[in-house]
Amino acid sequence: MKRLLLLLLFAAFVFAAQNTNDDFVKLSLDKATPARIARITQDVGIALNAGGRELLISAADISDDSVALEITENGKIICGGHDPNCIVGFDENPKITEMTGVVVIFLGVKKSFASMLMALPGLESGTCEKFGGEVDEEKALNVVFVPDGFGTDERRLFEESAENAAAAFRVTEPFASNIGKFNFYRAEFLLGSSFDWQDEKTQAEVAALVRGCRRTVTAVLSKGIEDIGYGFMLSGIALVPASLYAPGRDVATKRDGEAILAHEFGHVFAYLGDESLLNVGNLYKEADTPPFIGYPNIDEIGCPNWCSRGSAASPACAEYWRKLLECGRNANAECFDAVQKEFEGTGRKGLAMDFVLGCDFGTGCVSGTGCFPGALYDYLDRFTPVKKDACVMSGGQSFCPICTVALEKMLKRFG
Repeated sequence: MKRLLLLLLFAAFVFAAQNTNDDFVKLSLDKATPARIARITQDVGIALNAGGRELLISAADISDDSVALEITENGKIICGGHDPNCIVGFDENPKITEMTGVVVIFLGVKKSFASMLMALPGLESGTCEKFGGEVDEEKALNVVFVPDGFGTDERRLFEESAENAAAAFRVTEPFASNIGKFNFYRAEFLLGSSFDWQDEKTQAEVAALVRGCRRTVTAVLSKGIEDIGYGFMLSGIALVPASLYAPGRDVATKRDGEAILAHEFGHVFAYLGDESLLNVGNLYKEADTPPFIGYPNIDEIGCPNWCSRGSAASPACAEYWRKLLECGRNANAECFDAVQKEFEGTGRKGLAMDFVLGCDFGTGCVSGTGCFPGALYDYLDRFTPVKKDACVMSGGQSFCPICTVALEKMLKRFG
């Protein structure tokens, strides 16, 4: 289980931007940074500097598969009014490129915002080879597998690894029941490439390189990472260790590969949050309040999104949860030790934290769920539908009921 927890580590690079007074986010493209990824909403647009041109880009409308843009230059609207030439989807709109000198591509919508790739046209793309699925690409859930660290002489190894990774969707629900909605592609033109995932520019670079491939999610099979995976929500990239899908792997490695791909795909595709608490000794080390940005499977105390908000927790559960939460907010190791000694003094065995993590704070919940504390790795006052290890998003092999509903809602858009 320790190995699987390591496999499920999740990181998301956040696009750092500066708001202007006019509710636009500043973004620049140049030779050193030819591609960037940003978010756009109907309230906050993008102030883009590209090739010496200053453009204000707003979203007139956001749908599941496109964004209708309004683009202004020097105070003059050069594109807008729901003109088809101003609508950008998963493929490049050459009219927008012609008008702005920038490639603009829709990467996906996440509840209240859309992710957008913006790149200079000189960054070349390639075409991908389809190896699975028979769905019209305009309607399909298209998954593109990208090689990272594979040599040009390792084409067959990459092909077989991609096939093994695609097969993982056939054994994990709800993907297995919806496999007829998937198409699978390989970006073999990127054999010989290696990417630096510590560089925040890499996500945009990879998204730009595969922009010629119709894709919903980009899955990178990387030789550069071991035992960990990453789900980059903004760019729609799931990064997983290539070794988990190599030909000849053992059964345990195969199962780990199925779990980690489902986990990272859950982050990227349905915006699912991590249902586990790992950094017990460092709770709130860097933040006084937990993030809460609309994960469908993460909630506040009482879990009103899938329970009745009332708490069924015992007095002991509520007491030790409050005490440990206070220790975490103060990042006080001595406090944790004191609570543990008090816990043991009551005759209880084990760790106070494990006791609290097993407490159900929910009542009137959706069947098969409760309201359990500990989520997003660091936050004891964020709650999940099931106990640790009972969901793909916390180390299990299957999705919990709430995650399944969120995934099925997304899957209905395709096929």
